[in-house]
Amino acid sequence: MAKAPEPHGPIEPGQTDHFRGLLQRRGVNDLACPACGQNTWGGFVNAAINITDAPGSNRGVGTIRTLAAVCAQCGYVAMFDREVLDG
Repeated sequence: MAKAPEPHGPIEPGQTDHFRGLLQRRGVNDLACPACGQNTWGGFVNAAINITDAPGSNRGVGTIRTLAAVCAQCGYVAMFDREVLDG
């Protein structure tokens, strides 16, 4: 079994199955891109969304850890909350 992906950065090719497994455990089995309708996901990345206290502010108040998937057809990016997936 592949090790869990690191908190930030690209997911290694061998860890793609781990990412898909996290989604399948949550009932996501066939994910069509909402922009183009294709199911050609690739470029999985661990990412973080930094939350600030106001628009334009540099003062951070939190971070949402995410797994991002990029549609290989149109470039749409889907993001999934890691706390939900890992929970």
